[in-house]
Amino acid sequence: LTPPSPHAGERFASPASVDVELHFEDAGYANELFGPRNANLDRLARLSGLRLSSRGSTVGISGDGEKAGLVQDLLAQLYRLLRSGTKLHPRDLEHAYSILERKPGSDLANLFRDAVFSS
Repeated sequence: LTPPSPHAGERFASPASVDVELHFEDAGYANELFGPRNANLDRLARLSGLRLSSRGSTVGISGDGEKAGLVQDLLAQLYRLLRSGTKLHPRDLEHAYSILERKPGSDLANLFRDAVFSS
């Protein structure tokens, strides 16, 4: 099962427990998103309590449906930011997760753009 790429603000169904895969077209950006030796996915797994795994440019997400939806949205938005030329730092992952956890559906592109202009 490979769901369509989510759009900013799109909510995912939240059954009690899910197993989903999210595929990214560009393996280079996917690897950058996942981090060296999947460090970003590992960090995200610790934050969310989900099980995350990768194979090529596909990430598997298992666990709580609501958290899985949040992580799908987060990864899809960060991937689009990478493709648009935004450089992400390790702390950006935690910050973005925190934002979406507090306010699901937030548009991270606007928040990152505002952060760059106000720096």
